Amino acid sequence: MAHSPRWVANTSMSVGWPCQVPNDLVGAVSRTLRNYGRDAQADGCPERFSLEFYRWIYNYDRDSRPRLEAAIARHPHLDVVELGSRAAAQRFVDSGDERS
Repeated sequence: MAHSPRWVANTSMSVGWPCQVPNDLVGAVSRTLRNYGRDAQADGCPERFSLEFYRWIYNYDRDSRPRLEAAIARHPHLDVVELGSRAAAQRFVDSGDERS
């Protein structure tokens, strides 16, 4: 994996809550509550509340997913791997898959 540039995008916005709140939004808010003020993601980048970020997560399927899918469609040479869960993503990373 270290020999070629790669991108990983979390585009899973599965809905399972009665009020139609994306699971990723719940996860982001939970992470903020657990780590508020600490550099949980990267040094010098403390966890904070960001209404703009939460709004982006909530509106992802409507606003961002179509643009991502269009960009992927414009580049058929890309090797896109869709992983349906965090466990599947971890298995993929652990497998050392060297797609090029």
